[in-house]
Amino acid sequence: MEFNLAINEKLVLKLRGVSDREELFVLTDSSREHISSFLPWPQKIKAPSDSLQFIEKCQEKYENGTALDLGIFYENKMVGGVGFVTLDEKNGWGEIGYWISKEYEGKGIMTPCVKKIIEYGFKELSLHRIQIRCDSRNQKSKRIPEKLGFALEATLRESKKHEDGYSDGLIYGLLRNEWESKVGSEEIVS
Repeated sequence: MEFNLAINEKLVLKLRGVSDREELFVLTDSSREHISSFLPWPQKIKAPSDSLQFIEKCQEKYENGTALDLGIFYENKMVGGVGFVTLDEKNGWGEIGYWISKEYEGKGIMTPCVKKIIEYGFKELSLHRIQIRCDSRNQKSKRIPEKLGFALEATLRESKKHEDGYSDGLIYGLLRNEWESKVGSEEIVS
């Protein structure tokens, strides 16, 4: 099964396959400390076989239309992941999730990836609404929906426990008609 979304000559989003299990494990393992404070799943990936199960589950969710989890490949190297962690066909909405290795943060990779997923969601999946959830402490993650025209719709006060206290969960939303008007007026940052 193959699914690719090209962003430019260096950057491609693709549905990971069985052959990507080792690379995904190495990337997850090297990024574990960096991303675990905001995402729960890295602690579950302890061996390449766990990455294989994750890939198979992502493929299954893609086939049944409930999610679309893609690897981010920069110059043919997997550097993170992005996609719809949830797709609700009945209600016409999807939730985007994303992560990137520390080594590739701040290189202008994630924003165009999320922008491509938004475009795919509204144009190809005919979604009515897209949302992004993130931790209030994750400044880099928060900047992405803010740059891409999302509205902060909810703050889930002290919903995430950390070693040194609690942080808020943030929910950002974007409707198709808002995206269409912003794309036309070029308000959305590239």
